[in-house]
Amino acid sequence: MDNKTKIYKSAEKFLKEYNSDPHKGLTDDAVINNRNKYGKNEITPLEKDPLWKQFLEKFKDPTIIILCICAAISVLLGFYEGHVPWEGIGIFIAVAIATGVGFLSEYKADQAFETLKKDNENIQVKVIRNGTLNVISTHELVVGDILEVESGDKVPADATLINSVDLLIDESLMTGESLAVNKSEEDEKIIGGTVVVSGQGKAIVTAVGEKMQMGEILRSLSRKEEDQTPFRSSWQILQASSAKSVHLLQC
Repeated sequence: MDNKTKIYKSAEKFLKEYNSDPHKGLTDDAVINNRNKYGKNEITPLEKDPLWKQFLEKFKDPTIIILCICAAISVLLGFYEGHVPWEGIGIFIAVAIATGVGFLSEYKADQAFETLKKDNENIQVKVIRNGTLNVISTHELVVGDILEVESGDKVPADATLINSVDLLIDESLMTGESLAVNKSEEDEKIIGGTVVVSGQGKAIVTAVGEKMQMGEILRSLSRKEEDQTPFRSSWQILQASSAKSVHLLQC
């Protein structure tokens, strides 16, 4: 893009902070320094258990264990008293649905994580370094790089526009919005993983790898945390399916 084009005000602070120039980009020394300081444009793969083990892990939640015990007692009492234990059976079915939902949610998050990783492996991007336009692998991208994007490009990292011309970006992957978004000085942030529909823009990279928005989302969805249990995430499903299961079994 023309060097005389106006620089958006929001980009000025990032240019200063990351020791970058809108026309010359980073120097070789600055690339090394920024990579050491802000990290690489890579997402570290998580260690994953086999699928069967991941599924069984869902049953270690204390509340799920208590519900299974209650359901078992209800079933035994029902048979002892000579009637079909619909409530106990309904609870078992509801627990199976809840744990299944939790398992599928994590599985889909893992798949999305792997897809993003593979998509980023072979992407070539255009950056300005040492005053020259270069084509590099997305993995070589660092915070402070001056990135040029145009129609058909996939945005390789989070960035703030320096300037743009009729830039439309498809953000449906992030927002679910089907219409392309017009990017300009009023809406200058572009997100890694989105796609340029038309126009062109020059931007300074502000986050890479796990620090970019998509990376943080995928990591948080994939990370196993004690407070994110299958029961907690599927409580409403469990309540609804318990009542429905009992009702259907009694019909």
